Formats: sequence, structure tokens, C-alpha cells
Amino acid sequence: MSPIGAITSFIGVNIRYLAYKFIGKPKTKKQLRGDDEDALSKADQHFVNSTIIQYNSLNLPTLMDIKSPVGEARNEYTYSASGQKLKVIQKWNPNFNTNPVIGSGITTSVLTASLTTDYVGNKIYENGTLKRILIDGGYIENNKYYYYLMDHLGNNRIVAEAAGTPIQKTHYYPFGMAYGESTGGEKQPYKYNGKELDTKHGLNMYDYSARYMDPAIGRFTSIDPLAEKYYSISPYVYVANNPMKYVDYRGDSISVAEEHRTQFQSDLKNTFGSKASSLTFNSSGNLVLAGKEKDFTKGMTKDQKNTYKGLKKAMNDKQTTSVVYADNHNLTVEGQTKSVDVVKEFGGGLYSKTDNIIVIAPSVGTVNVTLDDISKATIANGTIQMGTQNVQQNTTSTLFHEIGERNTNNIHFRGGVIDYENHARKVVGLPKRPYDLNHSKIVKTNYKK
Repeated sequence: MSPIGAITSFIGVNIRYLAYKFIGKPKTKKQLRGDDEDALSKADQHFVNSTIIQYNSLNLPTLMDIKSPVGEARNEYTYSASGQKLKVIQKWNPNFNTNPVIGSGITTSVLTASLTTDYVGNKIYENGTLKRILIDGGYIENNKYYYYLMDHLGNNRIVAEAAGTPIQKTHYYPFGMAYGESTGGEKQPYKYNGKELDTKHGLNMYDYSARYMDPAIGRFTSIDPLAEKYYSISPYVYVANNPMKYVDYRGDSISVAEEHRTQFQSDLKNTFGSKASSLTFNSSGNLVLAGKEKDFTKGMTKDQKNTYKGLKKAMNDKQTTSVVYADNHNLTVEGQTKSVDVVKEFGGGLYSKTDNIIVIAPSVGTVNVTLDDISKATIANGTIQMGTQNVQQNTTSTLFHEIGERNTNNIHFRGGVIDYENHARKVVGLPKRPYDLNHSKIVKTNYKK
């Protein structure tokens, strides 16, 4: 099966040998582009890599035939109904030692060596033997504990033994390709964004669960399942071409970068008290609830429960929402990146559907809103002037206001956003916020997220 938009074959320059190890170089710019088969045929053959891919109905690869300078192989993948990877069978030709002919296929009869990898929860088995147990922040292998030292994007930069001795060091280009100075690359495969990198037989792709990503070109091999939500962005692109700022763990939770977590957790504590400690970040940087929901909500007020209900909706959505605390932030506006003053232009907080990000200004204060209540209106020079009111805000109320913005489906009558925010306001002791012309149940707006 070949779903529309999925890459089913690739023949081109294997950049791993150019950029990873810097062995040799193409003779002309034409050969480097890989857009001319005749030019490629004249290039050194160990740069050529041919991969044939078949997909299932979820746009996940079920079979890959690989013909590269380092191997002739076939990978077969098995998934659960929800798309979780359960098994990979890798078969290869152990006697392969020739440069492949461009565009040639594999010979299945010579694939006599094999490796079967089973993924059972957090346990990984190879040929039926337990290989590795994955845990938050590290793993256990051969009864030894290893831990990760990660950067702000969740990239595993150093893997060390329990005693602190490094066994793997990895430095990354922006889209996840490893520098040549990296060491111990074969020790364990979980690297950029904590994702599994499959290098066997020259495949060199990261498994992002929903899709595979090629770090050499910074692109996925199939379209974004949520492509219709991002019309201005290519469905193959990784994190809107901004890997220094964004991460794409899978697309199923709220994500908060490390530098913003202290303030975010402070806002959660203001709302849920000591119970906020149960809302933690997993190794992928996603917000999760540790423990059972009934234990978390036990003893909460009605307003706390309603506030958590909206937070839970965002956490469980298939679309990842990032949370950032900044007075100024770059956003996509009409297809172009623009720096916005969050307080001056948005009153202290915003939710961008295009970038799928919530931005809260640390300096947020009062905001002047135009009320939708006609009884508060006045008439001057024959013109009706709607009443206004200064609304007191803080980062906590603004956070949940923007979560309400994110969750609402009715963009024309958005009074429900105010109703949701007022649950959080009551918890933190702020005055009730009135409906306004942008958040009304009776006045239609042309608001766009």
C-alpha cells in the first residue's frame, strides 16, 4: 500500500558518508544535488543508497528494502491497531561486499542473516533475549544502569554509567545528524529528541512513532497526519524548519521546554496546590499525570476539577501544544515569521493555532476589554459606546485562559473561554472576568486563531 504523499522509494546521495564521516566528496555541484541520474552514475558508487518503502493504512512503513554501500537488507515492521511499533525483523545478506547498481533491487534469497526486535512496553528483546529496559532518564542493560544527560530539546548528549563514566557522547547538527566527533555511537540508539536512530545497513532514520525522519535532509518520509491544521507549512517538514526552538515528540501532549518549566509548574501549584507535584514531565518533555486521576482530583474543589478538565483535554489531544513564557516571541503571521509584543498586541497571552503554541508574558498585568453588555453602553454624539473594564491578570489566569482558547471549537461565540478561565480565577483569588466583545455568548466575532 502506498498512501498519498508517502515516499515509496529513494535513490540519491547517501549524505551519511559526506556529512557524518566526511569521507570523500562529490566532484561537481550537479552530483551533490543528486537530481541527475547520469551525474550520480559517475559519482563514487559508495555514496549511492536505494530504499523501497511500503506503508500501511496509518502511513507507517511495513517493509523497507535497502540497497546501500554497506548492506543489502529488508526490514519488516509490525504495529498495534493504534500504530505502536511491536516488532521489527531485519534480514540481510552477510556476504554483501559490492557497490550496488543505481536503482537495483534486493535479492531476497541471499538475505540469510536476521535479527528480530520485539518492543514489549518498556522492554526490548532481541532474538527472544532481553536486551534493554527503558526507564525515564535512562535504561538498564545487562543488569547495569545507564543515564542520559540531555539538552533543552531532549537530545541525549551524554550516556553515562551509574558511576558517572561516559560511554557515549553525541553532538548534533540542528536537524539531528551527528557530528563526526561524536563517540560511542553504537552503544545505544536513542539520541536526537530521545528517538531511536536506526543506522543498520545505512538506513539512518529516526523513528518518531507517527513517522520516520531523515536527519540528513531534516524531513519526514510521509506527510503530517495533522497536515490540514498547518496549511502554510510543508507536510514533510520537521518542526516548521525551526529545530532550535521547537520539538516534535509525537503530537500527543502539552510540551514545555526546560527553561519555562519552573514558571509553568508554579502556575500549576497556584491552581492545584501540593497536588501539582503529580503533574510531571516525562523523558520526552511531555506533561503527564503520575498516578491515578481519581487520587489526583480527590478533595479538590469544583473549580479545581473544572480547571483540570481543560488541562487534561489539552494533554490528551493528538496535537502537541508548546508553552512558552516570553514578553516577545516570534510567530508565523500570514505565512511569515514575525516578532510580536505579547503584552502590547495580545494583552499578555496568546494561543497560535498555526504554530500550536501558548505564549504567556511574565510581565502580564491588567488588560482593558470592551464589554458585550449593552446595559453598560453609553451614547455620545449619536454613537453607542460599549463599556470597558480593566481586568486584573497574572500568569496563572492567563495560562488557563489560553488553554481555554486552545480547547474551544466555537470561535465565533467564545464566552466559554471566559467561563473556563473563571474557574482558575476563583481558585487563585482573582475577580471574576466579564464577557467581552472578543469572548461573548451573544455577540458573534470573526476571530481567527
